[in-house]
Amino acid sequence: MIQYYSTSNYQTPEGYTCAFREWKKDTADSQLHGYALGFSFGFEILNPEYKFSDYEFIQTYLSTLFGHTTIVASDDPCLPLFMKLEEQGACTVRVLPNVTFKELAKTVFDDMQVMLQHNTKDNVKIVFVSIKPQTKKSVSYPDNVPETILPKNT
Repeated sequence: MIQYYSTSNYQTPEGYTCAFREWKKDTADSQLHGYALGFSFGFEILNPEYKFSDYEFIQTYLSTLFGHTTIVASDDPCLPLFMKLEEQGACTVRVLPNVTFKELAKTVFDDMQVMLQHNTKDNVKIVFVSIKPQTKKSVSYPDNVPETILPKNT
């Protein structure tokens, strides 16, 4: 069976802007700080007749999770404070088990796998997710993706 691959990049003109707090780090990252994220996805097209043209669910997912949100770990001791800020309309909180970029890439990969199964009826599978928090840096999941198919850092 012939396999087809496709890649897609998602980034608003400024990126998906969100704030993070990695409270366990002993660096400035333990404080609230922001990024404008870009995303790249690799897909395996299992049915060559499938037209993978409806990417809207991916953009909706990225906007919901990373569009002007504050990402906080579920074990962050300041989580109640962030929830109060959300109640007051000061921010939109997204609580995740872990907020390192490697863990975020895995979360997006796992979520995308479920969404693709549902939205494409198993015609498309996720191969990799790459998150670009800075111009010359990216983090990809899984770790064993060949460098030749990952997006270049420019």
